Amino acid sequence: MTHVVDETRAARSRCGAGLRDPRRPPRARQDELELVKDLASGAVEFVITGFSQRSPALGPIARLGWRLFGRRIQLHFYRQCGARLRRLVQDRLAGATAAASVLHEGDLVLAPSGIHPTAGDLLTVRWHHPGT
Repeated sequence: MTHVVDETRAARSRCGAGLRDPRRPPRARQDELELVKDLASGAVEFVITGFSQRSPALGPIARLGWRLFGRRIQLHFYRQCGARLRRLVQDRLAGATAAASVLHEGDLVLAPSGIHPTAGDLLTVRWHHPGT
Protein backbone atom coordinates (compact mmCIF):
# COMPACT_ATOMS: atom_id res chain seq x y z
CA MET A 1 0.00 0.00 0.00
CA THR A 2 1.52 3.31 -1.04
CA HIS A 3 -0.96 5.76 0.46
CA VAL A 4 -4.37 6.10 2.08
CA VAL A 5 -7.02 8.68 1.17
CA ASP A 6 -9.65 9.79 3.69
CA GLU A 7 -10.91 13.30 3.07
CA THR A 8 -13.98 15.47 2.56
CA ARG A 9 -13.90 18.34 0.07
CA ALA A 10 -16.62 20.27 -1.76
CA ALA A 11 -19.47 18.09 -0.41
CA ARG A 12 -17.71 14.87 -1.53
CA SER A 13 -16.17 12.32 0.78
CA ARG A 14 -13.33 10.10 -0.52
CA CYS A 15 -11.68 7.09 1.05
CA GLY A 16 -9.36 4.56 -0.51
CA ALA A 17 -5.80 3.43 -1.01
CA GLY A 18 -3.01 3.28 -3.56
CA LEU A 19 -1.47 -0.12 -4.19
CA ARG A 20 1.69 -1.32 -5.89
CA ASP A 21 3.95 -4.36 -5.79
CA PRO A 22 6.98 -3.46 -3.63
CA ARG A 23 9.14 -5.86 -5.64
CA ARG A 24 8.64 -3.78 -8.79
CA PRO A 25 10.08 -0.32 -9.56
CA PRO A 26 7.89 2.48 -8.13
CA ARG A 27 6.53 3.59 -11.50
CA ALA A 28 6.06 0.12 -13.01
CA ARG A 29 2.45 -0.43 -11.89
CA GLN A 30 0.12 1.26 -9.46
CA ASP A 31 -3.62 1.11 -8.77
CA GLU A 32 -5.76 3.46 -6.73
CA LEU A 33 -9.07 2.21 -5.36
CA GLU A 34 -11.49 4.81 -3.98
CA LEU A 35 -15.05 5.10 -2.77
CA VAL A 36 -16.41 8.58 -3.46
CA LYS A 37 -19.67 9.70 -1.83
CA ASP A 38 -21.65 12.77 -2.81
CA LEU A 39 -22.78 14.02 0.60
CA ALA A 40 -25.80 15.91 -0.80
CA SER A 41 -27.36 13.07 -2.82
CA GLY A 42 -25.85 10.03 -1.04
CA ALA A 43 -24.66 8.59 -4.38
CA VAL A 44 -21.53 6.44 -4.08
CA GLU A 45 -19.01 5.71 -6.85
CA PHE A 46 -16.26 3.10 -6.87
CA VAL A 47 -13.29 4.51 -8.78
CA ILE A 48 -10.29 2.47 -9.93
CA THR A 49 -7.38 4.37 -11.42
CA GLY A 50 -4.43 2.40 -12.67
CA PHE A 51 -1.32 2.71 -14.73
CA SER A 52 1.36 0.31 -15.77
CA GLN A 53 4.65 0.50 -17.58
CA ARG A 54 5.83 -2.26 -19.89
CA SER A 55 8.70 -4.25 -18.49
CA PRO A 56 11.91 -3.97 -20.51
CA ALA A 57 12.44 -7.70 -19.82
CA LEU A 58 9.43 -8.73 -21.93
CA GLY A 59 10.26 -10.79 -24.96
CA PRO A 60 8.87 -10.01 -28.43
CA ILE A 61 5.94 -12.45 -28.11
CA ALA A 62 4.82 -10.98 -24.77
CA ARG A 63 5.10 -7.44 -26.18
CA LEU A 64 2.98 -8.43 -29.17
CA GLY A 65 0.43 -10.11 -26.87
CA TRP A 66 0.15 -6.95 -24.78
CA ARG A 67 -0.37 -4.80 -27.86
CA LEU A 68 -3.06 -7.13 -29.18
CA PHE A 69 -4.92 -7.98 -25.96
CA GLY A 70 -3.51 -6.16 -22.92
CA ARG A 71 -5.56 -2.97 -22.77
CA ARG A 72 -8.80 -4.77 -23.63
CA ILE A 73 -8.23 -7.32 -20.87
CA GLN A 74 -7.29 -4.57 -18.42
CA LEU A 75 -10.52 -2.64 -19.12
CA HIS A 76 -12.54 -5.86 -18.89
CA PHE A 77 -11.04 -6.50 -15.44
CA TYR A 78 -12.00 -3.01 -14.24
CA ARG A 79 -15.57 -3.45 -15.53
CA GLN A 80 -15.79 -6.81 -13.75
CA CYS A 81 -14.64 -5.17 -10.49
CA GLY A 82 -17.38 -2.55 -10.75
CA ALA A 83 -20.07 -5.10 -11.64
CA ARG A 84 -19.07 -7.38 -8.75
CA LEU A 85 -19.07 -4.51 -6.26
CA ARG A 86 -22.49 -3.38 -7.53
CA ARG A 87 -23.87 -6.92 -7.21
CA LEU A 88 -22.45 -7.35 -3.68
CA VAL A 89 -23.96 -4.04 -2.54
CA GLN A 90 -27.35 -4.88 -4.06
CA ASP A 91 -27.29 -8.31 -2.40
CA ARG A 92 -26.45 -6.81 1.01
CA LEU A 93 -29.18 -4.16 0.64
CA ALA A 94 -31.62 -6.99 -0.15
CA GLY A 95 -30.66 -8.71 3.12
CA ALA A 96 -28.20 -11.34 1.88
CA THR A 97 -25.30 -12.33 4.11
CA ALA A 98 -21.73 -11.74 3.03
CA ALA A 99 -20.05 -14.54 1.07
CA ALA A 100 -16.98 -16.32 2.41
CA SER A 101 -13.88 -14.32 1.58
CA VAL A 102 -11.71 -17.25 0.42
CA LEU A 103 -12.71 -20.49 -1.30
CA HIS A 104 -10.43 -23.42 -2.06
CA GLU A 105 -10.70 -25.93 -4.87
CA GLY A 106 -8.00 -28.47 -4.06
CA ASP A 107 -4.78 -26.49 -3.72
CA LEU A 108 -6.14 -23.60 -5.81
CA VAL A 109 -7.42 -20.47 -4.03
CA LEU A 110 -10.33 -18.93 -5.90
CA ALA A 111 -10.50 -15.16 -5.83
CA PRO A 112 -12.93 -13.52 -5.86
CA SER A 113 -15.09 -15.90 -3.87
CA GLY A 114 -18.17 -17.30 -5.55
CA ILE A 115 -16.43 -18.45 -8.74
CA HIS A 116 -15.53 -21.94 -9.88
CA PRO A 117 -12.85 -23.22 -12.27
CA THR A 118 -13.98 -23.53 -15.88
CA ALA A 119 -12.90 -25.90 -18.64
CA GLY A 120 -10.59 -23.15 -19.92
CA ASP A 121 -8.68 -23.22 -16.63
CA LEU A 122 -7.42 -26.69 -17.55
CA LEU A 123 -5.52 -25.09 -20.45
CA THR A 124 -3.84 -22.47 -18.27
CA VAL A 125 -0.06 -22.55 -18.26
CA ARG A 126 1.01 -22.72 -14.65
CA TRP A 127 4.33 -20.97 -14.14
CA HIS A 128 5.66 -20.19 -10.70
CA HIS A 129 8.65 -17.89 -10.73
CA PRO A 130 9.90 -17.15 -7.21
CA GLY A 131 10.73 -13.52 -6.61
CA THR A 132 8.53 -11.98 -9.30
